[in-house]
Amino acid sequence: MRSLSVSRTLLLAAAATTVSGVFARQASAQLAQGEVATAFSATPFVTGASNVTDIAFLADGRAVITLQGGAIWVWKGEDNIKKNAGTITVVQGNGEQGILGVVAQKSFREAPDGSEAQRTVFFYASVPNQDNPNRVFKGVVQPDDTVVVTPQPVTAGLAGRANHNGGGLIVTSDGLYISVGDTGANSTPPQNKFTSCLNVPHGKILRVGLDGSIPTDNPLANETSVTSCTSATGAFGMDAPDKRIYAWGLRNAYRFWVDPMTNLLWVGDVGEGTREEVSVGGKGTHFGYPFEEGTVKYTQ
Repeated sequence: MRSLSVSRTLLLAAAATTVSGVFARQASAQLAQGEVATAFSATPFVTGASNVTDIAFLADGRAVITLQGGAIWVWKGEDNIKKNAGTITVVQGNGEQGILGVVAQKSFREAPDGSEAQRTVFFYASVPNQDNPNRVFKGVVQPDDTVVVTPQPVTAGLAGRANHNGGGLIVTSDGLYISVGDTGANSTPPQNKFTSCLNVPHGKILRVGLDGSIPTDNPLANETSVTSCTSATGAFGMDAPDKRIYAWGLRNAYRFWVDPMTNLLWVGDVGEGTREEVSVGGKGTHFGYPFEEGTVKYTQ
């Protein structure tokens, strides 16, 4: 692997249960294979927030910040924050659920100044619903810095439990990408088959249109029968696919990125107890879980 030259400013929010603010971090390092960047410095960007999960910037420079408990903040500049600019009613006090992700609509770059497209964001949130709490909602940031969230989700049926809910969102010219967790059922060796069952969205990265439609070039768009299951540990079968699926075999891809040059997915996948996984692959990739985790291969 050739060395990578990295010099960019990142705004980072760590795991939802540990963050009390958002920090600007400057990275500048030469990274060769096996090396870790150490040249980081952090300065406060927003303070006083509880359980920050994500941040998205609008074309006009405002930032939308999500708090796990359901609050949405809008940052307008230094010491100028509208707290509780909007809310999403989420499952309370249940592990990793809540507002888990936000992303700005990329088309703002070409949209007319002040248009709704420039102010549109998408949220990944766990709402009170016993069977399928995780959903993606559209929101629009208003000129007065309030956020209006459309009650009807863009896409739903993403299951979710106390842990392994996913929550990553990326918008490209090809659509809206969504990472969905495998719903848990933790064990070593892994027993949760959902990630390899193509009739359910669990343990997958999905791709839909900004209106929730299914792109005709999704990998399962023309399939009629695929590997399936009806429970996390039940037998494999065959059934109709969930055509939103773009890639699979993931445990809990809390965050990921789509390389605009190659369209490859760079996925941060949460591990069981002793290893984490960074995976790179394209459309239709099976990333290995539950048959592989990091460098370990299982024989079950």
